[in-house]
Amino acid sequence: MTYAKYGPRTNVHPTRHGVHKTTRNALAVLHTSEGGELTSSAEALSRFMETPRSGTNLASYNVVFDTDQVIPAVPYDVVPYAAGGGNAIGVHGCFPGRAGQTREQWLDDISFDMIGQAARWLLDVHEELGIPLVRITWQQVQNGATGICDHFDISRAFKKSNHTDVGAGFPWDVLFDEIYEIKPDEKPTTPTIDPKKDKDMIALDLGVPMQDSWWTRMTYCGDTLTHVVSPADQLQERAKIEVTPIKEPELQALLKTVQTVGPSPFYEGGQAPNSALHVAWEQARGRT
Repeated sequence: MTYAKYGPRTNVHPTRHGVHKTTRNALAVLHTSEGGELTSSAEALSRFMETPRSGTNLASYNVVFDTDQVIPAVPYDVVPYAAGGGNAIGVHGCFPGRAGQTREQWLDDISFDMIGQAARWLLDVHEELGIPLVRITWQQVQNGATGICDHFDISRAFKKSNHTDVGAGFPWDVLFDEIYEIKPDEKPTTPTIDPKKDKDMIALDLGVPMQDSWWTRMTYCGDTLTHVVSPADQLQERAKIEVTPIKEPELQALLKTVQTVGPSPFYEGGQAPNSALHVAWEQARGRT
């Protein structure tokens, strides 16, 4: 069974891909084309990959996301030229569009439809290649984890490019919601945690499941939150995680916890805070 509808395979020019892989595909990596975001853009990108490489512009991908289908390109067992350091260990899917898009722009009709196609593709590679449906960080990529990431994670993990796609505005939560709508049994369960008994547990606004076994879903302070939780002492090791800022309702949910835990644990080795979580924590703490 396949979840995505696939178009004809693009005949990628041989100068735009490498040899057959000798390693397993551990990652599903998302990209942007840094070009137009039109209903015709996916086909245009596919045609571009059929042309010989020009100078340093040798980009290719395993698939391109269209509004109504997924267009196959470089076969999964062949090395694409998508992200230095990650080409031989992952399959790479590309959205027509730009890393600079805002969340609102990602949720316009064209990009939203492409996100839906990406969700179906991720379900397919999960079943075909065994890649978990979890969002992993660049540190986890660097340490050999398997899961879903983007080009920016590959750039930070292997330091072979400065690409930042899919960008800070990409709605990861919407992508995972689409996955769960298609296949509800992939959605993590939501245990109930009593904040009176579990004062060392705090809510994080990640919005997607993380790989580590000590991250779970929860119902917190009487409000059901799509958050991940972890003991505060372990969170000190996670200060580099980049997340979207925590919004007002979540800040209110944090209040009961910060009253008992105190200053933010989101520091890296005593250095300046580098996490949106720290900012949200201190904002909530300032209201107690």
